[in-house]
Amino acid sequence: MMLDCFIRALIFSILNNNKIKSAFFKNTVLFNKELAAGLKNAPGKLYALKADASKEEDILAAFDWIKKNLGGVDILINNAGVGTAETLSNVSDISWRVLELNVKGLSIFTREALKSMKERGVNDGHIIHINSVLGHWLPGGRPVTMYHASKHAVTVLTEGLRRELVQLGSKTKVTSISPGLTVTEFANAYGPEIKKFLYEENAVLQAKDIADAVIYTLGTPPHVQRFDMERWSGKVALVTGASAGIGAAIVEELVKHGIKVVGLARRVEKVEKLAAGLKSAPGKLYAVKADIAKEEDIIAAFAWIKKNLGGVDILINNAGVGTGEPLSEIGKGSWQVLDVNVKGLSIFTREALKSMKERGVNDGHIIHLNSIVGHSIPGATPATMYHASKHAVTVLTEGLRRELVQLGSKIKITSVSPGVVETEFADIYGPELKKFLYKENPVLQAKDIADAVIYTLGTPPHVQIHEITIKPIGEKIVGIGAAIVEELVKHGLKVVGLARRVEKVEELKAGLKNAPGKLYAVKADVSKEEEILAAFDWIKKNLGGVDILINNADVSDGSWRILDVNVKGLSIFTREALKSMKERGVNDGHIIHINSISPGVVATEFFNIFDPETKKEFLGGNPVLQARDIADAVIYTLGTPPHVQVHEITIKPVGEKF
Repeated sequence: MMLDCFIRALIFSILNNNKIKSAFFKNTVLFNKELAAGLKNAPGKLYALKADASKEEDILAAFDWIKKNLGGVDILINNAGVGTAETLSNVSDISWRVLELNVKGLSIFTREALKSMKERGVNDGHIIHINSVLGHWLPGGRPVTMYHASKHAVTVLTEGLRRELVQLGSKTKVTSISPGLTVTEFANAYGPEIKKFLYEENAVLQAKDIADAVIYTLGTPPHVQRFDMERWSGKVALVTGASAGIGAAIVEELVKHGIKVVGLARRVEKVEKLAAGLKSAPGKLYAVKADIAKEEDIIAAFAWIKKNLGGVDILINNAGVGTGEPLSEIGKGSWQVLDVNVKGLSIFTREALKSMKERGVNDGHIIHLNSIVGHSIPGATPATMYHASKHAVTVLTEGLRRELVQLGSKIKITSVSPGVVETEFADIYGPELKKFLYKENPVLQAKDIADAVIYTLGTPPHVQIHEITIKPIGEKIVGIGAAIVEELVKHGLKVVGLARRVEKVEELKAGLKNAPGKLYAVKADVSKEEEILAAFDWIKKNLGGVDILINNADVSDGSWRILDVNVKGLSIFTREALKSMKERGVNDGHIIHINSISPGVVATEFFNIFDPETKKEFLGGNPVLQARDIADAVIYTLGTPPHVQVHEITIKPVGEKF
């Protein structure tokens, strides 16, 4: 099993330097004994255990050993993972192995760690999933594999568990760390040619970089980062919106790290007061008055910096304003948001880059203070121009990063996206909403965001943090298949309806005798590969092959069965349908996953898994779709011209509240 040995070795080396006891799982115990031997003098201790992280019995045995010998688990780092170069049209046991380890194994470890914490009354534990950038997007130009799917699943499992822990009132943290390309033995799975391309043609991270991220996440004291901050000592940082809140907290931390900081604000007297309190710090704070919404003020500020300090090495775009104006009543408040949050930020960025270029600075850093609402729109509160402006910041961050890569620049660009932070920012929403935000919800402090900025600046020159999302612990912020079959038969198609309860398909067939098409009922358990293959054999023998595949089968009862049906089964059906088309020279077939047509709440028997009250809440308290609505979307998709491909249809009932 291709495991990131070096990442784990470094993680546990650092953990041991912080007096933490670590149980380290791997198939080969010899490696761990060697690692343990090298850590004899560390303040913590490493215990080597043999376990296959894809086998539930091995995982349970490991937790039993920990319980017996160490009491239980306080921190879990789910790092074990495997990859595959196997294409999705040719999936096999190798891809199932990826699912078994990357998703199922991770889930079992998480379950058992939570159980261990609960048994001992531990309410402040931490679970960290080593995810991947591929868990958030798909690379262009390279084949997508089951590895990508597994990491997207980890993204969902992280956020899902976080929400579940919130509902339970738990303070246990769950974090996803998503590295880019890292030099480990993991790439051996792809063969020597791809490995050579990956490591020689691309910028790469080292395992130590990921270990540092783990330590930051676990909350190592600030002094651990100071060594990495030394390279910024004596450099110049410009912080906008420096008079209060997050800006003031960032300014304070930067000055304490020996940086010359220019604090820009309209209320310059507040920055001057802050400067007076930092006189004995190793750095220095300069207070400069400027209206962030006015280009002439920004240009004047940069001219002052050039004349007095030489130029800018770090830019922290922190200034931001909000509005409670609804989008249907948009006015001056919204234009002010755009002027500060988007236009002002862009001008500051342009001028900072110009300043760096003039002085030959190729290792500067630009950090945009974004927001979680720059990535999604909260369901419970109205969207405003503020939300739009922060989505714009997300695009501007990634767009500039790509532009700098094209220019061969080593200047870094980072987005830091906090959840609700206790600052005066909420005053714009009025006392009632402000009370709800701060009294009814857990909140972050400005210092938390400043710490994230310091961590980001403290990473080595070859490491770029693209995005940090920070949230307070506890933040709150069968019917379809039948309907599709019916519509297809009515349109004259020969339809093979697969189901375990084949008698229901037979009943449906009887009601479609006079339709122009025909329904064939075939019994199959869609979680079993042998039954899927038998179904395709029947189709080949009796109907020739498949031209359209609609992957609708879906379960929600039992996590492992969910994987077998919703992912593994779907993948096997897709592979066999493509094989059937290829054998017959069919080059205009269609495969539809009921997900790529993404419905909201649909009134089906799916909700029978819930208790009556929950079911009533879903289906009675909210607008819902009917199975026929999804069938109509399928018919529309199939009816598009050959040159048109519908990638995604998202269907929601009018008035849906979540």
